[in-house]
Amino acid sequence: MIWLKQSNWDAKLWNLMQSRNIVNKQDVDRIKLNRTPHEQVCELLDHLAKRTDRDYEAFCECLEADDQPHVVSEILCHGAPSSRNEDVCQQLRSIYGRFEDIATGPEWASEFALDSAKFYISLHLQKGETATTSGELPLITNRTELYKSVTKFLLNKAIKRMHPQDDDSKNDDPMEEDHIEEIEADIIRPICRLSFEAYKRNEVSLSNADLEKVGVKADDVLPSGFLTKKVKVSLLDKSVKRFYFSHKTFMEYLTAKHLVQTPNDLKDWLETITDDDWNHKHYSLKEFLFDLMHGDSLLETSLVIMERFIYSHERIHNFPHSCLLLRLLRHLKEKTIILSPEMEAEFKKSCLSIINRTVTRAMFHSITITFATISHNIKPQDISMITDTEAKQFVDYLRSLDEHPHVDLIIECADKSVAFPDAMQGGLQDSFFSYAADQLISNIPLASCKEDPNDFLRIALEQGLGNDIRRMGFHGMFGEDAFESFLKAALNKPLEMLKIVICDMENAIDASCWDMLVELLSNPQLKILHIIDAFNNSIPRMQLLSQLSRLDALDELYLEIMMENTSSKEVQLYEQILKKNKMQKLKINGNEISDELRSVLQCTIPTMTALKALSFMFGRFDFWSSADDYLQLQSLSLLHLSLNSESFDNLCGIITKWTSLREIRIDGSRVEPLQTVQLRTLFTAIAKCQMLSKLEVWNLGIDDDLVDQLCEMMKSLEQLEHLNLQGNNISLEPLDLMGGTNISPTGKRKIKELAQRRKKQMVVHL
Repeated sequence: MIWLKQSNWDAKLWNLMQSRNIVNKQDVDRIKLNRTPHEQVCELLDHLAKRTDRDYEAFCECLEADDQPHVVSEILCHGAPSSRNEDVCQQLRSIYGRFEDIATGPEWASEFALDSAKFYISLHLQKGETATTSGELPLITNRTELYKSVTKFLLNKAIKRMHPQDDDSKNDDPMEEDHIEEIEADIIRPICRLSFEAYKRNEVSLSNADLEKVGVKADDVLPSGFLTKKVKVSLLDKSVKRFYFSHKTFMEYLTAKHLVQTPNDLKDWLETITDDDWNHKHYSLKEFLFDLMHGDSLLETSLVIMERFIYSHERIHNFPHSCLLLRLLRHLKEKTIILSPEMEAEFKKSCLSIINRTVTRAMFHSITITFATISHNIKPQDISMITDTEAKQFVDYLRSLDEHPHVDLIIECADKSVAFPDAMQGGLQDSFFSYAADQLISNIPLASCKEDPNDFLRIALEQGLGNDIRRMGFHGMFGEDAFESFLKAALNKPLEMLKIVICDMENAIDASCWDMLVELLSNPQLKILHIIDAFNNSIPRMQLLSQLSRLDALDELYLEIMMENTSSKEVQLYEQILKKNKMQKLKINGNEISDELRSVLQCTIPTMTALKALSFMFGRFDFWSSADDYLQLQSLSLLHLSLNSESFDNLCGIITKWTSLREIRIDGSRVEPLQTVQLRTLFTAIAKCQMLSKLEVWNLGIDDDLVDQLCEMMKSLEQLEHLNLQGNNISLEPLDLMGGTNISPTGKRKIKELAQRRKKQMVVHL
């Protein structure tokens, strides 16, 4: 630095600072431990950044007294009206843009404390080491631009040191191309690689061995300013030299620079992190990475990131946006199309938006598609786009799709032996899903922007894999276009199974989607149908029941809709559906169902021999007698159900007949606790279910008096693997207050000990 060249770094300045109590002898000795004047300056400035405003003013006065007033006025920008340390921070803020995190007081925010004032002064000397050029700096709007400026300054400094003969003071640009390439190859690129290696280790320092691995000498790097040396001295061991980056964020900038220049390293690194890691960590690195993406590196880097995350968990995330972007990136790379700077900025913005949504996977919709066979003789659609102008159409189109719903897409093949080509795009695994995903991307319509986005899925499937789709499932909302896209893709397919789960609290199905759904339900090949309206206000109930009552070819039906306030006609239709005996799952919500419907359920359910899973929740229900029951249930769920004595006795009676039960869940919260005698009867009935593997009995008021009978039930259930008794009144064993030991095994301990003695392992939650 100017004011502390060796000739000016004399005892006079030290004495002045000690006389003003800016430093003491120990401070001076510590600062002088640094080998070079440059390092001593850095240490002193770090010391000053932690001092008070008054000490900073005194330091400026010492420089003036030492015949260096230009340093105060032109470099430190000290003087009326800016006469305080915090004003330097404020000037830095105003010059270099949006640094909200920089403190306004004398303490610099740690993220930007790159040797504090040293960095500030270095930037002012960027155009040449004279104080008169400090006003010529360009406006810097973010950290990436700041670090680019710092790197340029350090590069200039290294060239001057290595080629002093070329430093012509009359030459405005002494950095000739050959010198720049020399420094890039010998110092900057190796340092960027070392930054990447240190970042992976979560370190901010390097050893001599690290430098030697990339052929870099410490004596060449240290004067450049990219690293600083610190020596750890010990009385027992040899001294250890470590080379530190100015700050972790500067190391992250150099790491990003390396990754942009080396896509293979980026690809390998991405394989070591998860989606959550990308979303919730590496913020600074991602910021630098995205800022540094330009030209070819924009395409290469975006491709690597998309191909890493679009296929994770054997599903395509963020369809159709991710597939459209990936196809466009591959095309631009293949045709070596060069985008204009304006077009590149818009393209990058769309890229980052789609990448973030793809990795975040904050989806409201998922679609599952199962093929029986696939077509192999399909050629990808040709893309005629060859110019920047044509590319603009697609970038604008990508941006216009921002409001279009994003879907998670799962593609399967029922025939596991189906053959598919081994030649995959870079990074894909050798599997059917990889092949299907690649075919979908290659056939999503990009040659023209005239197609309806809701038709993308149908076109890509038909042109990429064929029409032999046997199973399709949808999980999502009506209120967006994803359901329409699903229905269009499902029409005119030989579907055997259709599963629809609607989670929409606000929107009802529109007329066009309803017409397509009716057409799908009319498919004579349909054998398995699941319709779940989670919020029970999306599908017109009368029309749905009417349509389902005419489906005679079904082998399996699962219908979950709210049936409160039903009309007589709706009850009749529902009864017809139940009597077809096609339902394998039935869920009844007892809130506000009519007496007419309640009567139909009580008479019809016991005759449904195809039923495997039965769930009652809320309200009251009267169970039938065991003599009228013909069910062969495998799963029973009773949640918050109110039963009178006769209905409870009937329930216990029919449980003894359901010997095929594998799962029972009973939650007694929100209703009156059962009496002890009722619980004993229930335990006796459950003990008859010898195939039971999972039992959950919540909030029934079970206490220590019932533990012995509960244990007897557990002994008889040899297949039981999971027992949940949470929410009951079973106590911990009492303590001997004098000795601090258990008096006798009771309650929860008794149950746990029995579970541990069993031959078959059992998980117990108490």
